[in-house]
Amino acid sequence: ALEKNLETLIRAFAALARGGSDAHLLLIGGGPWEDEARRLALAESAAERVHFTGYLERDALFDWLADSDVYAFPSLTDTQGVAVLEAMALGCPPVAIRSGAVEDVIRDGVDGLLVEATAEALSQGLTKVLGDDTLRSQLAGQARLRAEEFSSARMAGRLVRVYQQALSG
Repeated sequence: ALEKNLETLIRAFAALARGGSDAHLLLIGGGPWEDEARRLALAESAAERVHFTGYLERDALFDWLADSDVYAFPSLTDTQGVAVLEAMALGCPPVAIRSGAVEDVIRDGVDGLLVEATAEALSQGLTKVLGDDTLRSQLAGQARLRAEEFSSARMAGRLVRVYQQALSG
């Protein structure tokens, strides 16, 4: 299986493209999965719309995220949801497969969409967000606020630990 469940993502995107969407899929990063992902995009007749960035510095990554309409997150194994929060902070609403950490981060229909772990469900979620400017903009605004909440909570937690260490020292 492709790392991060990219097979499901590529199949979902191909279905989206077949449905008439003119969207492009940008796979950020690089790694051992890239050759297999390219083969799959070719097999699904979506190769001309699937793009690979290779490794990116964080600034470049954030630029791409800020310019994107939706952040597709097919991973079933992510335990922290940090990547999703980064996209949300940049106003890029996520469509994610329900699992672990993302269910703690994304409130379905409020600041992103949570879908079942099938290419069909992921494709439908992406279609919904890409096809509705009002929904996309509402989700993007709420996604930013949600990411801020998490950031504030993390900072508060760090502060508490610093004080506890100082007081126990």
